[in-house]
Amino acid sequence: MGRVFRWLLVLLVLVVAAVVALPFLVPTSVYKEQIIAQTQKVTGRALKIEGDLKLSLWPAFGVEVGKVSFANAAGAATPQMVTMDSMIVGAELLPLLSGTLNVTQVRFVKPTINLEIDKQGRGNWLFEAGANGASADGQAKPVAGGDFSFRDVTVENGTLTYADARTGTSQRIDAIDVSVRLPSLDEAMTVQGGLTWNKEAITVDATVANPRALSTGGKSDLKATVAGEVLNATLAGAVDAGKSEIAGDVDFRTKSARRLAAWASVELPKVRGFGPMTLSGTLASTPGKVSFKEAKLSLDGMNGSGDLAL
Repeated sequence: MGRVFRWLLVLLVLVVAAVVALPFLVPTSVYKEQIIAQTQKVTGRALKIEGDLKLSLWPAFGVEVGKVSFANAAGAATPQMVTMDSMIVGAELLPLLSGTLNVTQVRFVKPTINLEIDKQGRGNWLFEAGANGASADGQAKPVAGGDFSFRDVTVENGTLTYADARTGTSQRIDAIDVSVRLPSLDEAMTVQGGLTWNKEAITVDATVANPRALSTGGKSDLKATVAGEVLNATLAGAVDAGKSEIAGDVDFRTKSARRLAAWASVELPKVRGFGPMTLSGTLASTPGKVSFKEAKLSLDGMNGSGDLAL
């Protein structure tokens, strides 16, 4: 019995020694190169990692990289689509030892994400195919293949900017703290978390049924819930990435229409009213126009129904 105990003790010491030595055995340069190569393969754009790679064993095995940037689409207003202070990537250990990267989780710390739509209506989130992103005729084309997945992606204290060159409009969202799960491009993607826009904090819970379609400029079913002091709303419909359109059934409520208008940078007449409001109907949102069919509207105790267009 004593001999068995000694062998178990020796085995335990060896395991601990292996764990301690592991960060010095894993080729971090291979890890970095695979991250860059896979990003280029899937998106057709360059990923730049300026900081050093730091391996960690707890709470999960992975690597932390600093000063990360992801190139924007050709002709975009800003050179980088994404920049961040650091990115933490978790991976399966055994495949990594053989040089294969299987991502389990990703955490983005203080990222800035710049979304743009050019004058032709093309969004910079539509990735190009291949390293040069061009077809035989030299024209950029959306990614048709390629696969990637994330069991858990989190964004900590992020910033999102949005600019539409067709209308000259722009928006900025701060304090983004969300979690995204993407089992594969052919499975539903979920987004949960909170953000701040125009000094109002809200929470978001959304499900995108077909991420692959959106990544290639197509259409996908969408379910979303937005909640906060300024509003509570649900949407069950679809989003078209190529046309920047959203459509579906909407149920919307706010305790103060005046506060909601101020949140949207709209000044209402300085008269009494503009308190509680509800709106439900079928939404159709396109660049420059928002419409509701079979809408039911209630404002300050007054009720109405019909079709609305803004």
